[in-house]
Amino acid sequence: MASNMSASTSFSSSVELLIAFQSEMLQAYNSILDIAQKAKKEHDRLQDQEPYQINVIDELHINENAHSRILSKLLQYRDPEGRYIILESLIEFIKGRGSSKELKNISIKSPCVTQEKGRIDLWVRDYSTKTALIFENKIYGAGDRDKQLFRYIEKTRNDRKHRFEDSEIFVFYLTKFGDDPSEQTWGAEKYNFRNRYLALSFRYHILHWLKSIVIPRIPQKDDYLRSAILQYVDFLEGLFDIREINKSLNMNLQKYISDQLGLSSISDPDERYQKIEEAIEDLDELKNALAKMKDQVFKDRTKHYAKKWKSCYRVPSKKFKVYDYDNDEWEKEDILFGVEFECDEKPTHLVIGADDNLFCQVQRDISLRSRKLSRRSLSIFSTINRYLDQEADKYIYRYFGKDFDEVYATFCKLVKAIDKEI
Repeated sequence: MASNMSASTSFSSSVELLIAFQSEMLQAYNSILDIAQKAKKEHDRLQDQEPYQINVIDELHINENAHSRILSKLLQYRDPEGRYIILESLIEFIKGRGSSKELKNISIKSPCVTQEKGRIDLWVRDYSTKTALIFENKIYGAGDRDKQLFRYIEKTRNDRKHRFEDSEIFVFYLTKFGDDPSEQTWGAEKYNFRNRYLALSFRYHILHWLKSIVIPRIPQKDDYLRSAILQYVDFLEGLFDIREINKSLNMNLQKYISDQLGLSSISDPDERYQKIEEAIEDLDELKNALAKMKDQVFKDRTKHYAKKWKSCYRVPSKKFKVYDYDNDEWEKEDILFGVEFECDEKPTHLVIGADDNLFCQVQRDISLRSRKLSRRSLSIFSTINRYLDQEADKYIYRYFGKDFDEVYATFCKLVKAIDKEI
């Protein structure tokens, strides 16, 4: 009996400790959230007092795909002598950062640089040197999809023009501050690629590479290119709040946050440092919780809009029928809504889907890529290519970030345009 009472008392104490810990965590979250909200208001007040400035990229509110497009365009640049000087400088930068002999032996001479081909953010393949570089861009912290890097590695291994060996494939993971990907995204390949992988930070690597290495190498005559890079550098500095013009604002904001945390009343620098570390840890935990909530709410929104579109959409003619992806043998992962029509007597699907972002996509029978198409089908695909700008295997697609209205509007316009061609 005494033993049971002791166990019961121990359990009760554990529960009380857990409740007390949860209460303390909630208090810390509330405190850091309150400071963050006040600091944001103070930031806005101070910013109103700063000189007027404008950055075109700021105003476009770009997503991760746009960053990949910008980097792709830069890497495709050739100087008057035909050299890919920006790509070459990135390779040299990577060799300087990486410690493995495999990274230091990367060789690129005649690259094929693509963006979002095969869903790979940035893909550099050199068939002459038998080298493939996979760049996965997570600048805004999007989560890793199931075995995402593994699937990109597999796609590179099975490239149509050259089946790359593992020793010829390199993986680069781009985030704000150089974080590593999750374990699951590698599948069983993490150990295999340990010497052919590098995490890169936009804050500490990409910015430095652009400012210190790329800009000085741009020929004087390429004013538009230089201007574009300067705008992108300024945008990234704005993203990390390190623009030169904002120095006084940041100093005033730091003083405000210091007062909110009560640092001025702490004389011991070790204590002040510990207080700041605790605040950062609390903020990181809060950000992680909010990021998970955001991902879940995005999934909830996709379900909401899919249901809404299914209930209200009407096909323009009998040439189309609503695509019942639940009962179809096609790959249906991430598909929300769509229609089916025929191209050369083969079922073809125009759909809206979502992974980390929304996309509009045409799924065609794979045989349509290898056979001679009728004039009508050629006209249909020409129309599709005016709306959707990326292509991989049986897919033609375009990403739309989180813009539900734009992806649906594009879908509706494209259906009407195809209807005129059928």
